[in-house]
Amino acid sequence: SQYATSAQIPSATTSEIFQQYSEHVVRIEVVETGSAAKASIGTGFYATERGDIVTNYHVISKLIHAPERYKVEITNARGQTGPVSVLGVDVIYDLAVLRGGPHPKGFLKLESIQVQQGARLYSLGHPRDLGLTIVEGTYNGLLQHTLYPKVHFTGSLNPGMSGGPTLMQNGKVVGVNVATEGEQISFLVPVERAIALVERIGQSEIRPAASFLAEVGRQIHAYQATYLS
Repeated sequence: SQYATSAQIPSATTSEIFQQYSEHVVRIEVVETGSAAKASIGTGFYATERGDIVTNYHVISKLIHAPERYKVEITNARGQTGPVSVLGVDVIYDLAVLRGGPHPKGFLKLESIQVQQGARLYSLGHPRDLGLTIVEGTYNGLLQHTLYPKVHFTGSLNPGMSGGPTLMQNGKVVGVNVATEGEQISFLVPVERAIALVERIGQSEIRPAASFLAEVGRQIHAYQATYLS
């Protein structure tokens, strides 16, 4: 029967998903240039063949506001490290794209997808600098009554997982980890916003981090105008 045929199709285990996709995820450290002290830790993931890394804006915001004081470094799954620079930001959706560091072996392709409520999802990230972790959860649609959409992820995201990918079993990215309210209530930036930022950047050249501050201001003012209208 059709039921028997579909039931025989094996589904990937959580450990298999981790092994298959974890190599595309990186740890991001914001470091004080003077003392070498860690100022913040987050997560990112390779999203293009040329090595562009998607993360949250708030993960690297210290660099934008005080580039003379901070630098950003990544560590990949093989333990290789290197400095990265900012390519572009979307402060309203809390996204940033970085470039640099070790060249990736592969990447997570970004594409628009349809997800059914209740679908099993898998979030990857570096919670509290404890090492790369995978968290299972479920897709519960977009938040209602918000000016800009966020995905409601029923799962336990923790500090440090910000900027990491949340995937379906087939490796398709549903969203970017962004926030949590505890009690299994977490939020993702929809993958469509990451696609838009990566496409807008295109083949952009590296710019000084300080040059993004005026752009951040423009984005906030545009958001305020839309909100008030």
